[in-house]
Amino acid sequence: MAFYGKDISDISLAKETTRGTAETSPTKYLKVSRDSALQYDLVHVPNELIQGQKLGEWAPEAGRKAVTGNISGDLEAQTCGELLYSLLGKYSGTQMSTSTAYQHTFSVATNGTNSNPSYTIFTDRGYAHYRYNGCVVKKMTFSGSKDGRANFAAEILGRSEATATTYTPTIAASDPMMFHQASVEIATVANTSVGNWSFSIDNQAEALYLLDASQDASDIVIVKKPIIEGSFDLLFEDTAQRDIFLASTSQKLEFILTGDTITGTNKYLFHPTFYGVKWIAMPWDGEGDAGLQQFSAAFKGFYSVSDTKAVDILVQNQTTTY
Repeated sequence: MAFYGKDISDISLAKETTRGTAETSPTKYLKVSRDSALQYDLVHVPNELIQGQKLGEWAPEAGRKAVTGNISGDLEAQTCGELLYSLLGKYSGTQMSTSTAYQHTFSVATNGTNSNPSYTIFTDRGYAHYRYNGCVVKKMTFSGSKDGRANFAAEILGRSEATATTYTPTIAASDPMMFHQASVEIATVANTSVGNWSFSIDNQAEALYLLDASQDASDIVIVKKPIIEGSFDLLFEDTAQRDIFLASTSQKLEFILTGDTITGTNKYLFHPTFYGVKWIAMPWDGEGDAGLQQFSAAFKGFYSVSDTKAVDILVQNQTTTY
């Protein structure tokens, strides 16, 4: 009898040339946490008819099948782009000077229900390789503390599972964004009183099932507005932000994580900007480090009429294009 340890498993992906058609091999390998996994599940259709006996339940019929999953790990500028593209759906990029550094902007797509690119996600479970086609990122959560790595967690929806050919992962050295590389700007002004932070973007993707002679989803569609939420600890210095909360005033909020040097003056970067943030809660009875008073500031991101968008995320790395 053979057993397989968790440490030998891996997760990788490839952008699909044709939406929903599985790629044969991965092109990007991810470093993920131990609880990262994709599942291919079956929902049973119960049989609750009265059929002349009460000795046991009647067996159900096979119903829909679904791919769901969670991928999480350290936030790295070099490896987050594919997930951001699938989450938001719109991409533009440019080379920085003549260097090996590239700047990418990810924003919310507005041109159709299937505009967010789909990916084939591959898993190696030791005893077998699997691939999951038609995968789309539904939600991503980002978080960081005052003394550790920044992290991400991505919720995945997909269409189907199949075995994959054997592949050998190519894993680069870890390069996480760290607490001392992070800063926050509120209304374009740096705020150095922020502690632990987190935010999430949910594009509200849903699996679409049709009468197409299959138990699997026909596609993963995105037709609703994204939901943007977040919070962070804010040491109490004055009542300025609480006054803004009570006035229900919108303002710009930026998280800026600047990593190591790529070449010259170009650095790895993860820089989300929320253009229409409103505080939705700001209780000021919290206690932070060293017994200091702090707010627990919760916010939501909304569409900004003047900026004609709600969010975009700027990334700098060595990937030429997505």
